[in-house]
Amino acid sequence: MKSAELAVERAQLLKRPSLNASGSLSVNDNGDDSTSLGLTLSGPIYQGGALPSQVRQAMAQRDAARAQLYSTGLSVDQQVGNAYADLAVAVASVDASDRQVRAAELALRGVREEFQLGARTTLDVLDQEQEVLDARTNLVSAIADRYAAIYQVMDAMGILTAEQLGLNVPIYDPAAYYNAVKDAPLRTPSKQGAALDRVLKSLGKE
Repeated sequence: MKSAELAVERAQLLKRPSLNASGSLSVNDNGDDSTSLGLTLSGPIYQGGALPSQVRQAMAQRDAARAQLYSTGLSVDQQVGNAYADLAVAVASVDASDRQVRAAELALRGVREEFQLGARTTLDVLDQEQEVLDARTNLVSAIADRYAAIYQVMDAMGILTAEQLGLNVPIYDPAAYYNAVKDAPLRTPSKQGAALDRVLKSLGKE
């Protein structure tokens, strides 16, 4: 965006005149000196509309860059909003699944007591146990979806990085990598080459 602004300013400057100053001092064999000063004013007189066209083109490119930046911002906002909405749904699903598990377990206790009294069959108990297992499975799936939604939010915000997650892995450092290879020879093994090998090995590239 900044480069587009500079391009407009440069195109506008081409329409302005320029003033140059020059001077000289010379001394001959007799010891006499002479001094001269001069000013030169130059600028475009007639370019057939080329300069205004360049200004309009630069402005159009600048406006296009602004529109692209604005569109990108809207897209990012929408992605973050969608990710948060998905997270809210996932959290609600976990709460609902947890309630379902507790209700199924309570129902299972009631069916077992009725079985002891002869009011229920073994099949009734097995069916209710299956209900509990299904509810617990749904809860595990909902918890997994919640974690996935959290990572989607972080990804949309641009913070799904090893540093943010606190992962115990080598972090790529561009400055350290450059310092390790800037003086490395192309063919002859050296200390710099060994340093590069260590960096690549720590990054899992070797």
